[in-house]
Amino acid sequence: MFTLFVGTNPDCSAMLEVQSFGATASPKDLMQNPVLFAGSPPNGSYQCVAMRISDTIRMKPATSFGPCVAGTEYAADIYRDGESDWKDVDGSAIVGHGSDTVPVSDRVVIFMTRSPAAALGRGISPHQTIALGSNLVVPGQSTFYWDATGSITTGGGSCNIQPGRPSFQ
Repeated sequence: MFTLFVGTNPDCSAMLEVQSFGATASPKDLMQNPVLFAGSPPNGSYQCVAMRISDTIRMKPATSFGPCVAGTEYAADIYRDGESDWKDVDGSAIVGHGSDTVPVSDRVVIFMTRSPAAALGRGISPHQTIALGSNLVVPGQSTFYWDATGSITTGGGSCNIQPGRPSFQ
């Protein structure tokens, strides 16, 4: 994790930086229910939440299933060499590097929005856009949930990581 942004616009324009870890990413083990970011954005109802993250995602299953072996670390490079359709929060193009075989960490942005169609209309790639199940309302006590049910797939004889379903509750 590098930076958290929020925005009131469903097209993810005019994003506000809430917290940044600077030039060095803060690794998170999602199975341990970590605090990803903390901050106090202005009062409002935020329809878009964006995270600047490394595009190299790692997992280590606790149990073996299909081709996945317990205790073995698997890496996925979610934005690869030759890809250039993803955008940063300001609309600048992001160029991908690496592959699943030889991952290279790029800083990418994942946009979670109440209206994926609005974000796509702004030129954000469908490959970096995820439907957000509910607005982030400030002030309030909200917990960000990432339902990872079905996120690990075993198609093609390998372990693969797929997006989950985010929401605020």
